[in-house]
Amino acid sequence: RARPGQPRKKCARRGRVESMSLVGAAVGFGTGVMIKVYANGLLKTRLMRKPWHHLVLGCMGAYVGYNMARWEQELLTDINRIREERGMPPVSQRPGWTFGKLE
Repeated sequence: RARPGQPRKKCARRGRVESMSLVGAAVGFGTGVMIKVYANGLLKTRLMRKPWHHLVLGCMGAYVGYNMARWEQELLTDINRIREERGMPPVSQRPGWTFGKLE
């Protein structure tokens, strides 16, 4: 863990970005479960019918939420590489809301 006043470091394992990984996984899991509950509600069946579907969709959402910040950083790196090849100035970060803190 970073000490107060020091920037966060990338994880040693495959250069993953630390920030927002647990929160992103939790939000993704909840989103996956709620998608299945909503689908069962549209079908007018029991909301928790086939609970393993809820678990599978929750795990898929957690995977996406956990990796979102890393994918966003990789996309920004690729865009800057392409812009450099074309002689354009690099983009530091897209304006507006971002999923996680990009380093």
